[in-house]
Amino acid sequence: MGAVTNNGRFTSVTTNDASPDHITDGVDFPHTGLLKALSLGMKGNYVISGFNITSTTATSLTVASGVVMRVGKKESINGATLTLSTTYTNGYHLIVAPTGGTVVLRNPTAQDKVADYSDGDVIIGIATHTGNNPMQIQFLTGVQTENSLTIGRNNSGYTESLTIQSNSGDVTIKATEQDKDIIFNVNDGGSDTEVMRIDASTSRVGIGLVAPTCELEIRGSDDDAVDLKVSRSATQFTGIRNSDSAGAFFQSLSAESNKKTLYIDNVHDSAGSASGSNNIVVRTGASSSPTEIVRINEGGDIVVANGNAFRTPQLQTLSKSASYTLVEDDSGKYVFVTGSSTVITLPASPSAGQHYTLLSNDGNGFTLRTGTGSSDGDTMNGAQTDISVSTYNGVSCISDGTNWVVLGA
Repeated sequence: MGAVTNNGRFTSVTTNDASPDHITDGVDFPHTGLLKALSLGMKGNYVISGFNITSTTATSLTVASGVVMRVGKKESINGATLTLSTTYTNGYHLIVAPTGGTVVLRNPTAQDKVADYSDGDVIIGIATHTGNNPMQIQFLTGVQTENSLTIGRNNSGYTESLTIQSNSGDVTIKATEQDKDIIFNVNDGGSDTEVMRIDASTSRVGIGLVAPTCELEIRGSDDDAVDLKVSRSATQFTGIRNSDSAGAFFQSLSAESNKKTLYIDNVHDSAGSASGSNNIVVRTGASSSPTEIVRINEGGDIVVANGNAFRTPQLQTLSKSASYTLVEDDSGKYVFVTGSSTVITLPASPSAGQHYTLLSNDGNGFTLRTGTGSSDGDTMNGAQTDISVSTYNGVSCISDGTNWVVLGA
């Protein structure tokens, strides 16, 4: 039994022995060129647009420029003026866009035959020499103004699972089946390895895991490698690393010759009315009830161990020219008091260690009061009596968690 070898192209083959071979006709017709164009189109070679043809003489034609798809890649082709061969009067010439970038003719090699194409050609049409002008021309193209990609699920009778479409330049990649993930795999040293997954049921992205628990979750596998990195070069980056053996790290790396400052910002824009605070708080312990260890408040104070100790990088001050009730964020500050009949009220129910230093800064002096009035349970030096602070004098107020000790009164 003989065998037929698939040569990957439509062509005419002559059979000279008893072995089976490609089906052939003694005479080609223009439709044979169409079959050749279809054969190339199945490989991803086809015309997108352009290539208008003008017959100028019985043997000369001008082909305008155009655009083709060659093996899935869009390519612009130059036009040209071409001359038909008159060797085979009834032969059919192929007008093609070759790999070279300018349209050419493929001439017939026998009477009544369509010329063969070369590897990489995109067939535009057929022209034949009849001795008359205009010559006979047949386009073997369609105008391709857009395209999309659709993928059908395996053995499903083509249940559409994914589409890629472009609308006004925006590209949409869409998994169309409900709650079906988009999975990115690579061949890692011969092993089929999942790299990233978009979880359709939760609209979350996972890198290194199949069930992300938040909008973006990265699961590393190397204790010594950074799990997430924002870099400007190999030696300058900010990274987050979660090591199974050593714990978690937030790090900034820079070159020895180009050291960089690491900023931690908690800021707000300037629009609207101010509300809330931009404190930075460090907590530890159980996730259900973490304990505050360090707080940096908006005024620049560093409060350690829930207010039981503190340190300020420099003296923090306030100026008050009218009656005012102190708040916890004022703790640790020096308050300059001015104005006539000014009353400064200490906070009710203070935390232990909360403290203020109050200074008279003009010729009026001021009145120091506890809580919100005489009915409040807090005391100053064991009493609820107002304390008068004279001109250019001051007092320090320290809370034990219930009452105030006032020094200098």
